[in-house]
Amino acid sequence: MAGMERIEEGLRSLFKELHGDEAVDVVDLKEVNAGWEARVYGFRLIQGENVDEMVARVFSGFSAGERADREFHIMSRLLRAGYPVPDVYIYDTGADLIGAPFIIMEKLAGRSLMDDFLLADHEKRRENIALFSRLYAELHRLPRKTLPFSRKYRGTRGRLEYRIRGIEESLSDSGITYLQDIVSWLDSQKKKVANEPLVVIHQDFHPGNILFRTNGSPIVIDWSGADIGDPREDLAWTKLLATTFYSPELGDAFVSGYASASKREFADLDYFEVLEILRRLRDMVISLSGGAASMGMRGEVEGLMKRNRSHYLNVLKRLEVLTGLEVPEVAKLFT
Repeated sequence: MAGMERIEEGLRSLFKELHGDEAVDVVDLKEVNAGWEARVYGFRLIQGENVDEMVARVFSGFSAGERADREFHIMSRLLRAGYPVPDVYIYDTGADLIGAPFIIMEKLAGRSLMDDFLLADHEKRRENIALFSRLYAELHRLPRKTLPFSRKYRGTRGRLEYRIRGIEESLSDSGITYLQDIVSWLDSQKKKVANEPLVVIHQDFHPGNILFRTNGSPIVIDWSGADIGDPREDLAWTKLLATTFYSPELGDAFVSGYASASKREFADLDYFEVLEILRRLRDMVISLSGGAASMGMRGEVEGLMKRNRSHYLNVLKRLEVLTGLEVPEVAKLFT
């Protein structure tokens, strides 16, 4: 990962070149957040008497440049479609300038909807779930042409085949066989799943990825995984995170909130939750056995996963409830 001094000097050089002005300066660079795939640095861009607050989202791990390129263009398309995402200004897919690929975007207030969830009373939590659900439903109403560069699938089953085979291939490449029973379960149940129109999906929609501008308007962040898919993929992922990090009641509340905002209720959501459990376990076991960089994540994520032991054990319990399957090999990784 690029050092702070190199990042600051690289950004300073970038803006001097862009504006053709030696007086342009970048100051007060500070790390403000560290996600699984990227670090976020806040800074001030000074141009004479004008001072703009910005952030640099700096990517690491496998295919960092490809992910920076993809996320920049996804957010640009979402902005044109009127969906609330941060303004994006420029990106770089190489490592020459600051040591890693990056995106420059607007700086937000820093408060997330997750902060409100953790502090809110019952009534405020209901309001937060309603806001969260409205943003979710609006995303799934966007036309598919919003992301024209996404892979085209033949409905739900084509999308499921792509997801399952992709996970299976990554497990095989890593020599991991003990999740194969989950793959087999998904294959055996796949033909029973009702078809749904495919939509724009986020693939990591949770309250921590909703921030606020200083005027209080919500903004959705972290779009590197966005794609065209079945809306139940998104909803099942949200339910899984809420259930296993917090409580089954919160997971159910998100599902109910989404149904109210979208005026839709879905069949077969349990199937998609098993799919997302497989995704969660795949990312974890490959990262712990072969290194997080092999999954496009920061190296520090391996320690974070181990600190979230209770979450992963809850994921295993949820798998057993939904399928009857047990994976003791995963539990042993935390002993």
